[in-house]
Amino acid sequence: TYDSKLNRYYSATKFYEVNLFGKKLKLNSLIYQEQDGIISNCSTSSIRFANQKLNQLFQTPILAPSEITLAAGDDVNKTGKTFPSYGLDIDQICSAINSTGLVSEVRTELLPIDQSFLDLTDSKYLKSFVYSYLRMGIPILLGLEAEEDIIDDNLHMVTLTGYRFERGLSIDSSNLEINLISDQISRFYCHDDQCGPF
Repeated sequence: TYDSKLNRYYSATKFYEVNLFGKKLKLNSLIYQEQDGIISNCSTSSIRFANQKLNQLFQTPILAPSEITLAAGDDVNKTGKTFPSYGLDIDQICSAINSTGLVSEVRTELLPIDQSFLDLTDSKYLKSFVYSYLRMGIPILLGLEAEEDIIDDNLHMVTLTGYRFERGLSIDSSNLEINLISDQISRFYCHDDQCGPF
């Protein structure tokens, strides 16, 4: 993770024991992989990232990428084939999560309909939602609509693993809304299988 001294908080991590040339090390991080396009796409990878932390919190089984794709059920195009996987829709993502014994919560109303991009300075509900789950250490799967030149079908999924507070961020107190701690979030940190961890 990045330096946590700068108001950065990574609650969706866990300790891993690694061995480097016979030296045992403990590393506080979260597993990472790139999608392979056959067994796992961004949604499968995102579920796998979250699955690692959820295993620690709730003792759910750790699933391999192929097990996640199989647990998701029929492919999006209903061809009856599981592989190659061209991505998972919301129902399939929920099925894969439910296969571990957890129940998924789907939110689609986190941003105003007329807001076509993610502006963290004006997304009170989204920040409060993310803060409440990450504060408990529960990673969040965030579906994004990306620019066309970044991803072929414009839909992408990442796993939120942390956030950054911007101390002194100006908060409008002229209205009657309650100011929340989460209002000071200026950045989200995520595992993105196309860009990198954190």
